[in-house]
Amino acid sequence: SEMCIRDRDRGPGISKTDKRNIFKQNFSKSGSTGIGLYKAKLLLREQGGGIYVEERTGGGACVVFKLKLYN
Repeated sequence: SEMCIRDRDRGPGISKTDKRNIFKQNFSKSGSTGIGLYKAKLLLREQGGGIYVEERTGGGACVVFKLKLYN
């Protein structure tokens, strides 16, 4: 089974182009290293989960962290 954690905001949202790139190594719109979301994606995939961005009704973004649960 799995568990999803959603982190939502009411900011400007994420463009379609950025959604395709946001989890790529060294991608940054703020001038940071662009490594954080890339590493999160690798770690979650390694553990059988994932990370992705959903549209948020009314504006903003929702980042979903999918975690595999082990018994």
